Amino acid sequence: MGVWDFQKPVTELSASKNIQEDEVSVLKRVPWYSKAASDQVNTWTNNVNFLAHYFQNSTGNRYLIGGSNSSTAYNLEYRTTSTWTALTGGSYALRANAELSAVNYLDKLFIVWYDATDSEYLLPATITGTVHTTSTWTDTNLTDMPSGKYIVEYNDLIYVLNAYISSNKYPSSAYYCDTPVDWSITWDNTVNFLEFWQQDWDEITWAANSWNRLVVFKSNSMWTWDESNKKKIASIGCDSYKSIKQVNWILYWFNRNGLWRWDWALPQLISGKVQPFIDAIDQSALSSVVSTVNGLEYRTFIWTVTVRWITYTNCWIVFDARREKFYIRCTISNALSATEYVESWKKRSYFGSNTWYAYKFSTYIDWVNSDDWNDIDYFFMTNALDMWNPHIEKYLGKTTFYTLNWNWLKYVIDADKSWEFKEWVSGQINESNIYNNDLWASWHRFTFKFFNKDSGTPMEFEWFSLESNEKEST
Repeated sequence: MGVWDFQKPVTELSASKNIQEDEVSVLKRVPWYSKAASDQVNTWTNNVNFLAHYFQNSTGNRYLIGGSNSSTAYNLEYRTTSTWTALTGGSYALRANAELSAVNYLDKLFIVWYDATDSEYLLPATITGTVHTTSTWTDTNLTDMPSGKYIVEYNDLIYVLNAYISSNKYPSSAYYCDTPVDWSITWDNTVNFLEFWQQDWDEITWAANSWNRLVVFKSNSMWTWDESNKKKIASIGCDSYKSIKQVNWILYWFNRNGLWRWDWALPQLISGKVQPFIDAIDQSALSSVVSTVNGLEYRTFIWTVTVRWITYTNCWIVFDARREKFYIRCTISNALSATEYVESWKKRSYFGSNTWYAYKFSTYIDWVNSDDWNDIDYFFMTNALDMWNPHIEKYLGKTTFYTLNWNWLKYVIDADKSWEFKEWVSGQINESNIYNNDLWASWHRFTFKFFNKDSGTPMEFEWFSLESNEKEST
């Protein structure tokens, strides 16, 4: 059990949105994001449900690969540092609902596809530079390569998981290639495969290379393979393959019970403090949860949720691995895919949306202060403050706020957790460093809500102090 089951420090926030503790004891409004490119990933398709970072070793070129669908076709495009351009051979006709999995390997990007609408596995493919192909004549590495839902690299081999061979489905199997020879691979599917317990009526939902193990997830279980031993390590599965990411080699993922991590021991449930957000996720959205890594943060997009009467639109749960703390972000755009990409020597997190565009998360040094030119809506709420005497009604007089940049931060007060903030007991911080105000409120407990909506320099809030006096009896 986590410490969240027993205590909650009075200095901890009860709720927040678009606020983070970027440095010790300073609450800041977050930096946000901008378009990865000024043009759309496709001019006539809007769901950017695939993003991948492709690095071609032989040329040193980096490509951001974007995939999007329409009612008639699936299209692949690429960009380096400017606009999106269609790959040669990059259209997958009549496969509008395809889901892709890809991995960098042998100077190429290997791809497997699955069309859930038609329950059909599509031909495996490669991208070499800016050329896409499914033809074994064009790329002999595809000869006898299985179709599948997922593909990963482990110990210099690639594995195709939840596979399809010779008109047969193998949802609990992983097939792997032979050892490369002269930058080329072959496939022997009669020998090079693993079974992860077919009898459980379950299927593989993805895998990852972590701590020199291939970690394989099914919907309700977790397995490891080290090229010698295969074993089940937990009855804990993964509900969305797009949620599986690594921060400093530690594996993170999502399922119905919360956010998990694995560092070569037992899986750890880390999301106790944000459990109300997990519980609020719509059941139909579980498989479309998307995660990404931004610096040392694990970010998980959970769509729109309502928690304690507050609606969080396009909500991300962010886990800061440096401080082991959570905060909540909400974006103007939703997220259908995500990846990390290096552009102009800077690594950033990118996500694809249903708005035709891919977006790039920013840091404070990027000086991006808007949600794609929209104001950032933010707030934070304190716990109920009782001055260690909750049974005594008090007068709340002078209040002093300490800020580094106030940016017209506003506040209102709630009485005794009635969840009705008294607008007439409110104010706005109008000076930096130290700002005093008289409240003259009278209650047992006080909850402060600080809020604003802007696209200026991020607000920085340090702390505040209260003067209170016991109310005299009449």
